[in-house]
Amino acid sequence: MSEQIAVPKSVLGKCPSCGAESLQYDDMELDSECLYYPCSCKCGWSGLEWHSITFIEYTSDDNSNPFDPISRIDKLAMPEITGHLADEDVRAGDVVQITDREHPWFPALMYVDEVKPWGIQACVLMPEGNAKGSHCSRAFNRLDWGKFERVGRAIIIEEGDAS
Repeated sequence: MSEQIAVPKSVLGKCPSCGAESLQYDDMELDSECLYYPCSCKCGWSGLEWHSITFIEYTSDDNSNPFDPISRIDKLAMPEITGHLADEDVRAGDVVQITDREHPWFPALMYVDEVKPWGIQACVLMPEGNAKGSHCSRAFNRLDWGKFERVGRAIIIEEGDAS
């Protein structure tokens, strides 16, 4: 392989010569502790796009995806849940976390809307945009006692209340 010269202004996915995002890539190749993609641009530039290789973790043959933390949540160290809180310990406005590993929203954090005899009705706020004053919709879910833990009280800081 010929000696390579580093090209200034290297930005991933952009041609270092003309700045276009029209690089054409060949198959990835390995070189000791790095990998690279031979690539070229319509402007006539050609070269190699280099990437470092970093150790992430070991996995087993249980078909889990090492890059999806939700698929591996059972392997994470989580405290043992010893019991549920009494009705008087949880109130509207509290933040709870779903602890039921079978629940489809596990391990989501939720905002308590109502306390019921069977558990709580809680919601997740889902903003419709990033603009100030944009509307938030709420996705509700019912959680039975013993299927969540209280995290704390939600504190809403009004504009100008910064302390």
